[in-house]
Amino acid sequence: PSDGSAEYISAEDMKKQSSGKILTLEEQQHTPYPSNIQTACYFYHTSDTVYDETYNETDKEGNTFTVYHTDWNEHNYDCLRHCEILERSITEQQQQDKDMLYDVYLLPQTSAIHEDCIHPDNEKVFVYNIPSKAVSLVDRKFTRDQHLSNAFRHVIGLPDELLPANWLRSKVV
Repeated sequence: PSDGSAEYISAEDMKKQSSGKILTLEEQQHTPYPSNIQTACYFYHTSDTVYDETYNETDKEGNTFTVYHTDWNEHNYDCLRHCEILERSITEQQQQDKDMLYDVYLLPQTSAIHEDCIHPDNEKVFVYNIPSKAVSLVDRKFTRDQHLSNAFRHVIGLPDELLPANWLRSKVV
């Protein structure tokens, strides 16, 4: 087995182990997720999204960011984005429903399937009161078990008669 393969756990299995509770950044300092696991949140900017606060901020290197703060609503339930969990809260009613709310920082996302899901590096977006149904654990890119060096692979041979003639090369390269 390759390094780390014995400790490998998929995001799906990690979700089952966590009983639906996603750890905050502070909790991850003491109990980190495996290196292949990342938190993700559904958030989609729509015309219904109202930003409670928007301002510009400059870091030590002189880079300027536009900072947005908003509350999550059902219209935002699209675009799975990587995020950092800042806080988790639960009210009495939510405890009965076994539901939690999360406050998150959305990590920049410069490529996406849908253009409206892009979030440039010069924006910082903080979203509050995201329900647990819109927060998840996901596998980091290229870390699923099929990428382990000891993953089972076997050439699947097919007789040429099973393939259409135009799929076959006259000469093997």
